[in-house]
Amino acid sequence: MEKTVGIQQYMFRDYLNDECQISETLQKIAAAGYDGVEVCSFLMQDAAFWKQKMQDEGLKVLAVHEEFENIYRDTAQSIVRAKLLETDYIVSAGVMQTVFEDSTQVRELARRLNECGRQISESGLTFLFHNHNCEFVRTEKGTLPMDILLEETNPDYVKFEVDTYWISISGFTAMEWLDKIGTRIGFMHINDCRVCSDKAGTPIRTVTGAELGTGNLNLPALLEKAQSYGCTCEILETHDGWVHGSPFESMEISRKYLRKHFK
Repeated sequence: MEKTVGIQQYMFRDYLNDECQISETLQKIAAAGYDGVEVCSFLMQDAAFWKQKMQDEGLKVLAVHEEFENIYRDTAQSIVRAKLLETDYIVSAGVMQTVFEDSTQVRELARRLNECGRQISESGLTFLFHNHNCEFVRTEKGTLPMDILLEETNPDYVKFEVDTYWISISGFTAMEWLDKIGTRIGFMHINDCRVCSDKAGTPIRTVTGAELGTGNLNLPALLEKAQSYGCTCEILETHDGWVHGSPFESMEISRKYLRKHFK
C-alpha cells in the first residue's frame, strides 16, 4: 500500500502572516519530504489561494480541519471548500459547545456527527472525527465519551482521525484504542511526548510534545498497529516542545524518523 506522510498546518500558525511567509513555509515543508498538509479552515482566508500555493510546491491538501459547530451549521459549505481544495476528507477538528461530562450532550453530538457524516458521504467525501483529551473524561454515569461516540456513530458515515498522543496523556493505552476503533481509522495524528522540568526547585515534571523518536511513546508499535487496520496516512502534529523552539527543525527530525519506521 502506498503511504502518505503529512503535516498539520497549525504547527506553523506563527509563520503564515503574509504571502511571502506562506510560500517560505510551504517550501520548507516540501523540502523536508512531506507529501501534503492537513489544512485548517480557520487559518485559510482564501482556499483557492492556498490550493494554488500548495500545488506550486508539489504538496497535496490531505484534509480540511474545521470546528465541528461550523461543519454542522453549514455542511454544504464545508463540502464545497473540500472539493475546491481537491481533498476527499473533512475532519471535525474540535467540538467547542459540548460538555463531555454530560452523557446526554455526548449522545446528541453523536447524532449530529451522523447527520453531517451522511451528507458528506453522499457527496463522495469522507468525514473524520479527531479526538483530543476531552473525549476521555468520565461522564456523570462513569462512561467515556469516546466509547459513546464510537458506539453511537454510524461506521458508514463517521471515521476517526486517531490522535494517539492525546489518548496516551489522558492515561489510556493508545494500542487498545487503535484496536477498538479498528478499520474505522482513517488517518492517525502522530506526536511523541516527553517529561521535562520547567519549574525551578521541584523534581516534578510536566509533559510536552517531542520530536518523533525522542520521547516516551512506543511509536513503532503504534504505527504498525494502525497499518494493520489499513491506515496508510500519518500526519505529524506537534503542539509545543520543539527543538530550539522551531517547528521547522522539529519537522525535519520527525520526518527522518518516519522514513525509517513508516515505509
